[in-house]
Amino acid sequence: MSIADNVANDGKRKAGADCPACAAAMSGGPDKNGAALISWPRKRNALRTAAAGALFAAGAAVENLTSAPRLMSVAIYAATLIVAGAPVFIGGAKSIRARSLDMNALMSISITGAVLIGAWEEGAMVVLLFSIAEMIEEYTVSKANKSVEAMLELTPETALIKTPGGERETPVSEIRPGDVAIVRPGDRIPVDGVVVYGGTTVDQSAVTGESMPVAKTAGDMVFAGTINVDGAVEIEATKESGETMIARIRKMVEEARQRKAPAQALIDRFARVYTPAAVAAAAVVAVAPVAFFGEPFEKWFYRALVMLVIACPCALVISTPVAIVAALGAAARGGVLVRGGAHLEAIGRARAFAFDKTGTLTRGELRVSAVSPLGGHSESETVRAAAALNRRSEHHIASAILEKARDSGLAPLEASDFKSVRGRGVSGMIGGELFFAGNLAFIAENGVPLAGLERAVEDLESGGATVIAVASASEAIGLIAIEDEPRAEAAAALREIRRAGAHEIVMLTGDNLSAARRVADAVGVDSFEAGLLPDEKLEAVRRLMKKHGIVAMVGDGVNDAPALAEAAVGIAMGAAGSDAAIETADVALVSDDIARIPFLMRLGAATLSVIKQNIAFSIALKAAFLAAAAFGSATLWMAVFADTGASIIVVLNSVRLARAGVVARKRATTRTSLTRIRR
Repeated sequence: MSIADNVANDGKRKAGADCPACAAAMSGGPDKNGAALISWPRKRNALRTAAAGALFAAGAAVENLTSAPRLMSVAIYAATLIVAGAPVFIGGAKSIRARSLDMNALMSISITGAVLIGAWEEGAMVVLLFSIAEMIEEYTVSKANKSVEAMLELTPETALIKTPGGERETPVSEIRPGDVAIVRPGDRIPVDGVVVYGGTTVDQSAVTGESMPVAKTAGDMVFAGTINVDGAVEIEATKESGETMIARIRKMVEEARQRKAPAQALIDRFARVYTPAAVAAAAVVAVAPVAFFGEPFEKWFYRALVMLVIACPCALVISTPVAIVAALGAAARGGVLVRGGAHLEAIGRARAFAFDKTGTLTRGELRVSAVSPLGGHSESETVRAAAALNRRSEHHIASAILEKARDSGLAPLEASDFKSVRGRGVSGMIGGELFFAGNLAFIAENGVPLAGLERAVEDLESGGATVIAVASASEAIGLIAIEDEPRAEAAAALREIRRAGAHEIVMLTGDNLSAARRVADAVGVDSFEAGLLPDEKLEAVRRLMKKHGIVAMVGDGVNDAPALAEAAVGIAMGAAGSDAAIETADVALVSDDIARIPFLMRLGAATLSVIKQNIAFSIALKAAFLAAAAFGSATLWMAVFADTGASIIVVLNSVRLARAGVVARKRATTRTSLTRIRR
């Protein structure tokens, strides 16, 4: 069963949602495999409406332009009712059997009542107008969902894979990590992987929200569903098709559509009470004036029928889901994935933000900022020894040291008997002599004389650097200072987050105090806490929640997962973030751009505003027409226009949110260009 099938079935069980437009609004429309299944019913509805329109015109012509018996025009109007009203009557019967009064049930009762009092022409007009309005509503909702559907159709079905026997066209679903795909210019990249040969630029806009193509060379990561612009490359798959970034996007969109926002849940509960109450009120209007005041039955029965049509809660029921779907599409186009409407509402009300440091406010790419040789040794000796010891390590500090060696043109020495002590350092044999690289405690534990080394380390750490000491078994030979640069966009992003409504921004990090202070001063947080373990980050978030209520936590690592889960909104750095962080978080920044957070805050606030506008408009219009119906100023066909017209206006108002993603992408492009100019 497809995404759309699952969600549509869920949506159709809700009060007032048993209509094509409402179901489409709640589901977000068809997926790639279901598009053809949806298009035929839409064409069939158009043909049915056209036939009903021709019949109604024929009936009106016979009645008004000829002297034919009344029975002939009545027969044609009856045919109009059957052709256009069949789906309504079938849906109404199902609804009544299920003891839930939805729009189809109310329309069926009203049309039947019109026939019973001999208003054949008006009954036929009502069902025809209803059919036309529903078609317009379906079309409008489908336009609102198109942005999300386009995002779900990105991955190619096959890929050209290198094999020992040559190139072979292979279904993407059969590609495994380690397989190498050949991607030509203009093709969509079929897998998440690493470029192993060639160079190109890649249009990642559909996945990350970046409008400018990004240069890719050997060693760079690429995503499935993005477009290879101008160079032939070979890409080694790192994930199976079901685990790629685009697969995660599909999964998150599906989950988001199925989750209810608080406003939507409230409206659903309201509709379950409101609809039976409206039927009861209409019954009172039809019976009470006749029974107690001797009024004409037909007059008040007709007014009751008008009230039933007006009372249909369709516009009210779709006021929230259609806004949420439009906003989720806008967020996705802006490079942000949101798991559901509840999180979108929460981010719009968040008043405090907690940020991890490394990889979130900083680039997460360590670099060697200084090398201090000791005891007559040279800088190159220090770097070569450290590179030899870290050659087999996967730690990010090791990567920084190896990059420094490459940039300096130094070939690492060969090391043997490599040993690593987690969080402390590494050791190994170089040229028959034992060497160490790590923190001072690790060096001292191995019997190396420090000889006043503590002061030199303190001087380097005071500037915010992490210091690695390099030593032989007999003496220290040098110190290497390593730093993580703040993101270029971080300070501006935090200022925009404050402008969007945040009252307090704090930084939570496991790094040392000096490094934390350097980054905190550079990006402009209100306060920071350093040296935190994962459970201490969790407690810090809880303290913020007691103070501010709704708190958002932004992080990228496994140690951030508990805090991300505890916060009202957990925001993960998507592409660079760990799997644990992304799976725990409520929001993922696919492009790792924290400048998207103020956009998301404004989108959340705008979504809440649109939902309130939709609800207020729907209720006000219903109230006005109900009053008009009670005083006999409204007719059945006017009631149809009031109901379906309200639904269309609600949808059109919600579709405005979809523009937000386009604006966010343009702003991101401008920001990227300015950053490049500054560099």
